Amino acid sequence: MTTNPTMTLHARVVRDHWARLKSYFRSKVPEPDCYDLVQQTLAELVKCDLAAVRNMKTYVMRVAHNVLVAYIDEHKAKTVAFDSDVHSVMGPQTSFSARLDKRNRILNALRSLPLAQQEAVELRLCEDLELTEIAEMMERGLATVKRYIEAGTKQLRTSLGGIVPGDPGAAVSEAYRAS
Repeated sequence: MTTNPTMTLHARVVRDHWARLKSYFRSKVPEPDCYDLVQQTLAELVKCDLAAVRNMKTYVMRVAHNVLVAYIDEHKAKTVAFDSDVHSVMGPQTSFSARLDKRNRILNALRSLPLAQQEAVELRLCEDLELTEIAEMMERGLATVKRYIEAGTKQLRTSLGGIVPGDPGAAVSEAYRAS
């Protein structure tokens, strides 16, 4: 019996990126929708010719971003068009914001950032992507990504001052991975 190399590559992508996708969506979307978005992202990836992808991690996260924006467009009130540079995904998170434990307050502070800042901060602090990889994934310039991370980190520092003293990076990473 011969093994289909495309099937093997797709299986490896699912194995290698499922946890990352779960964390990515759980920090933005309530359960059970977050799991549906993971499955939707994986389904989109299975349709692709992954053998031609240069940077799999960046590509997977770009597909996840597109799935998230489509979800938000579909579920968020349509008073204005969704713009990831301006809007956050806090709106659909009422069940999370009601919790008082430290992890959820950190995640809520992260969710309150405009989506572009949130993604840049998460990809840098939590997913250990290089700045160039984040810029490629977000389809933004390197300077813009640096501004997103700087502004997002500054806002987190302000929001979490009473919860997390100093630099929030480690606490954000820990809460993100636990989600």
